Amino acid sequence: MAATDLPVSMDMEAGYGEDAQEVRQSVQRVYDAGASGINMEDRMPGEDQLLAPEDFAERLAAAVSTGLWVNARCDVFRGRPIGMDGQTLVDEVLGRAEIYANAGAGSLFVPFLSDTRWIGAICAASPLPVNILRSPDGPGQTELARLGVARISHGHQPWAAAMNWLTGQAERIFAGDEPDY
Repeated sequence: MAATDLPVSMDMEAGYGEDAQEVRQSVQRVYDAGASGINMEDRMPGEDQLLAPEDFAERLAAAVSTGLWVNARCDVFRGRPIGMDGQTLVDEVLGRAEIYANAGAGSLFVPFLSDTRWIGAICAASPLPVNILRSPDGPGQTELARLGVARISHGHQPWAAAMNWLTGQAERIFAGDEPDY
């Protein structure tokens, strides 16, 4: 990462490999390029089904063996299954968090969660520092910090807001109006 002195974290989906050995090779290339950490998801790209926690733990351990910080993304709340209550999902997240911690993950990323009860419960019981994806309908930064969230991600939301603003400015210009800037 020759362009900056700042730490750079890369999104590695599920590790870009069919098995743990291939994941290690992919993550090693990211390490060699100068990244300080990665995010790794517990589901394969384009899949809705989560990997078995033990299978994902093997992939995590392979990634961790490179020396990079691994933020283990737990997609239990993604597309919340109909009929599943929040406490059942929290229990699943915490069970996975224990397995992921034992595999060497440095933190736990639980996106698609905005309910303060469940965020607080996960933060209070997780063996790993918790990372939450900020949601427009969820708590703000101060409340997330109070709940014990260690890292707040904003995902694509700032980019989407900038693109919406830019689109609006272009529409004004093409309509013959003055832009807002």
